[in-house]
Amino acid sequence: MSVKLVSKDKSKVIFEVTMDLNNDNESFLETEDRIMDKVNELGSLATGQVMKSLDITDKVIEVDGQKLYSKKN
Repeated sequence: MSVKLVSKDKSKVIFEVTMDLNNDNESFLETEDRIMDKVNELGSLATGQVMKSLDITDKVIEVDGQKLYSKKN
C-alpha cells in the first residue's frame, strides 16, 4: 500500500493511492481502518504541499493567546 505524489503545479497536486481491497484475513472494520489510514496519509501529504507553497515570513504566530513557533527542518 502506498500514497505518492505524482505531479504538482501552482494550483493543483495529483496523488496516486495504491492498496489491496481484498484481504481474506481481515474483517470489514479492519479493511475500513486501512482505508482511513491511507486517507489520513494523503491528507498529511497534501497539507505538506500546501505549506511548502506558502510564503511565511512570520517567526511567531499567536493563536488563542498561545505563541506558536515555526519548526526548522
